[in-house]
Amino acid sequence: MKCHPKAIWFLGVLISFLPLTGCLNEGTVVEDGTQADIEPAPPDSGSEEEPTPDPNTVVCQPFVQLAATEEPRTQGVYSQLFYLDSTQPQYTSVADYIANGHKVEGIDIYFNQLHIPTRPWDRGFITQSGDPIYTQNGDFLYEWFAMRFKGKLTLAVDQPAGDYQVSLLSDDGAVWRLDLNGDGIYEVVVDNDGTHPTRMGCSNDRVHLEPGVPIDFELDYYQGPRYHISLVTLMRPYPTMGIDLVDPLCGQQGNSLFFDKKKSPPMAKQAYNDLLSRGWKPLATGNYLLPSDIHSNPCNEPAPIISDYMAESVLSTNVELSWNTDRVASTQILIREVLTNVQSQTAVDPLMTKIHQVNVTGLKPNTVYGFTAKSVSVSGRETLSEELVIKTAR
Repeated sequence: MKCHPKAIWFLGVLISFLPLTGCLNEGTVVEDGTQADIEPAPPDSGSEEEPTPDPNTVVCQPFVQLAATEEPRTQGVYSQLFYLDSTQPQYTSVADYIANGHKVEGIDIYFNQLHIPTRPWDRGFITQSGDPIYTQNGDFLYEWFAMRFKGKLTLAVDQPAGDYQVSLLSDDGAVWRLDLNGDGIYEVVVDNDGTHPTRMGCSNDRVHLEPGVPIDFELDYYQGPRYHISLVTLMRPYPTMGIDLVDPLCGQQGNSLFFDKKKSPPMAKQAYNDLLSRGWKPLATGNYLLPSDIHSNPCNEPAPIISDYMAESVLSTNVELSWNTDRVASTQILIREVLTNVQSQTAVDPLMTKIHQVNVTGLKPNTVYGFTAKSVSVSGRETLSEELVIKTAR
């Protein structure tokens, strides 16, 4: 028989409830805990219908510190990572990085949008399990790397069908290719290659977009020496007047030209605001879909939902707790000694599962504790349960 938050019964013993000021309304107090019947947990059926990505292999939004999003799983941009070692030339073309660099195997990188205003960056690439990515020589990877972004360019719900012009800001080089005819042949629409501070590269091509008819794209980008990064994709309705086709800022560059990199987050400066006034808009999340061979973005998901949180057993120095989540997530308990408000926590069990069990040990006999279940999804979305207040056995 299990101890439920609303009413807890032990075998043959009616357990009384004690009100505690400051506890959550849903919390339950168990007085004089004794051994409860333990029903064995069913076999772990906690895997998703689709294979759940290993958090050791997933990197979400490495350049921008954003909260996890609830965009659809089909939304986003997928990327592969390449780097140069210390024996290789410091190339000045992204094609050389891709062709000659070392591909980082077993790591999948996801973005919601390519909107990285100019900023200092030395954080490196961190997986969802919290592990940095290193080169084969053990060096922290934050410079002399390239990325190949893949996805589909599509109209957002508020954008009309028509011809569009695209451009990008990048530090260092970037080359954007689109499959304009849907025949698998990618054409360069923006060539902003080379080692340079944040520079605007523009296209004169017409890109015709219809609702529900996305265009496959590849965008290659490289970062040479560290200190600053930038990558912002932009789009505007194709100018009706030829004189307006070449924006005055096309080809202009400077790490302080478009954004104030000293602000966190970087603040738009007059040049960037001038682009907006001429119809340019940064591509939003609604403009990106994953490529056809990538079926799901693990960085896009709602937070886990915790259910059936209960005490399986209550002894003098340990309490066994269990709960379920609607999606696979990690397992941890936050502990609060109610009288002193001293707080602690169990170690995180990183095993991603839907069925969670924790045996909390080292407790004091005859002491009231608050226990909060914590589960974190693969994408880093976190959920806390209501606090379950329990008095350990004498």
